[in-house]
Amino acid sequence: MCASVEDRIKINKILSHTLSSRLNSTPADLNELTRLCVAALQIYYDGACPEECLEARARDFAAWHLARLSNESGQANANNGVHRSRPAFQDRQASGR
Repeated sequence: MCASVEDRIKINKILSHTLSSRLNSTPADLNELTRLCVAALQIYYDGACPEECLEARARDFAAWHLARLSNESGQANANNGVHRSRPAFQDRQASGR
């Protein structure tokens, strides 16, 4: 299934599209995302790839997707805080402390 770069790119696009088109906005877990990815891969490969291979690829992609979402939300939360124009040590230097 993952022998060629072109095939991996195509599969990643299919899986990304599948996961981005979830209808509910509840937080997803690894098992749910894996099931969605397996279903998409089953449709794409139509029996040409062993089920174990599909499940392993789906689980890996779902875990990567969750990690990416976690990283993005962590960055968004960090950006929502109060921003200082300069670090605190520069404030102390400017005030002579």
